[in-house]
Amino acid sequence: MSAPEPLPAPDSRTESGVTVNSVTKKAVKSTAWTYLSYILSKGANLATTIILARLLTTAQFGIVGFALTAMSFLDAVRDLGLELALIQRRDDIEDAAHTAFWMNIASNLIIWLVACIASPFVAAFFNEPLIVIILPVLSFSFVISSFGGTHDALIKREMKFGLRFVPSLGESLLKSVVAIELALMGLGVWALVLGQLVGRFTFTVLAWRVLAWRPKLRFKLSIARQLFSYGYKASIDSFLSALQANIDYVFIGRLLGDAALGVYTVAYRMPEILIINFSIVIAQVLFPAYAMLQNDRDQLRKGVMTALRYVSLVTIPAGVGLALIAPLFTQTLFGAEWAAAGSVMAILSLYGAVLAVSWNIGDVYKAIGRPDILWKTTLVEFLLLAPTLYLLAQESAFAVAVGHLGVAVLVSLLRLSIASRILGFTFWGALRQFVPALIGSGLMGGVVWLALQALGDWAWQRALNGLIGMFVAVGVGGVVYWAALWWLEREMFNRMLGMALGFVRRGRAASASAD
Repeated sequence: MSAPEPLPAPDSRTESGVTVNSVTKKAVKSTAWTYLSYILSKGANLATTIILARLLTTAQFGIVGFALTAMSFLDAVRDLGLELALIQRRDDIEDAAHTAFWMNIASNLIIWLVACIASPFVAAFFNEPLIVIILPVLSFSFVISSFGGTHDALIKREMKFGLRFVPSLGESLLKSVVAIELALMGLGVWALVLGQLVGRFTFTVLAWRVLAWRPKLRFKLSIARQLFSYGYKASIDSFLSALQANIDYVFIGRLLGDAALGVYTVAYRMPEILIINFSIVIAQVLFPAYAMLQNDRDQLRKGVMTALRYVSLVTIPAGVGLALIAPLFTQTLFGAEWAAAGSVMAILSLYGAVLAVSWNIGDVYKAIGRPDILWKTTLVEFLLLAPTLYLLAQESAFAVAVGHLGVAVLVSLLRLSIASRILGFTFWGALRQFVPALIGSGLMGGVVWLALQALGDWAWQRALNGLIGMFVAVGVGGVVYWAALWWLEREMFNRMLGMALGFVRRGRAASASAD
């Protein structure tokens, strides 16, 4: 591991928004590092899910799902939006970092105590006594995370995402190893719980290792007020987002039970890893990039349109492809016990694709100091989602997934409409950014469907046949999609290929110099 890096000194030219090209270069490099970390980390998580699905029951996944659902609401407000406030801030960064560090620890300790106090009520709500013990233990991850939260914010602020590679990957690998080992030892739900804690501890330790910044006993009340003034607005949006993102788990767990929640949790895992988390990863890069350009609205408009186009080129085909292979995927990799997750995963894959195309628009509002727009639009989304999912949860987990997809379509159109008014681009201009991805995904989807039909019952006879069938369908579909991109977006295709090759060459050069 290389020596730790200190907190980078601000680049006045970048901070003033003059060197737009330097911001673009940082964004490209940061995206490459972030996505590499994302692929490796989520690959480890996927492999862990497949293994644990063979070792644990649907009910055990559901029990931990109860606790994680409760935690998600607290997680949304545990840092008071301090990370976002620190990334968006342009002055007095050193004093702000020290102030944010101590605020972060205090707020996370309070939220952990809230989780401990609330655990009996959560257990009663879900009718699962084990939550009384699980929730306080699992939520201690908040306290662990608070010691590395400021380090992570500083890394993101300066777009030094290469520094996050080791902590992120270390967290995923250690969490996976511990969870699998404990599951093999027969610890059941505790394998998932303790794996989470070990992962968070690993990230925190490695974040301190890669960034040499150290907190001091320094706290400025005036800065604390400024950070809180920005952060609490972002926290409102985060809490509302947590409500709308987890209300399906609440209703399914309450009305359908732990087994149904376990099936839904596993069905959601693949769309989350491949599609939804991709948007979150990209947001880690776009937010600081937009913050650097917050005073240049022309560049912001161009940045948003470009982001819509690039993100859709990944998320739309991923959603369509995963929806088509979802039944075969769950049957082959998770086993017959999880067969019901296939149809649910298919709908959630399409939901993830729709959600992802407009997800990153909110980063612009945070960058220009208007996070209030986020919570207002999120509130509208929640008011649509809650009654819809409550009614559908009384039918089945599949019905809930369909409801999620329908609301996501409406909300994505709303987000694009609002952004077009605020940033000054046309609504139809935004929709046109999706045309290449939609055409390419349509062609790819048709080929994948034909491939699966040609394989027929043979692919379902045994696991090996299913794996071969999926590789064939995905491989053929991937070739067709890339050919469509070369035809529709040749310039962009060549640019993306050049960036990828450049990143590989720089990686090899760095390895050679290290040797």
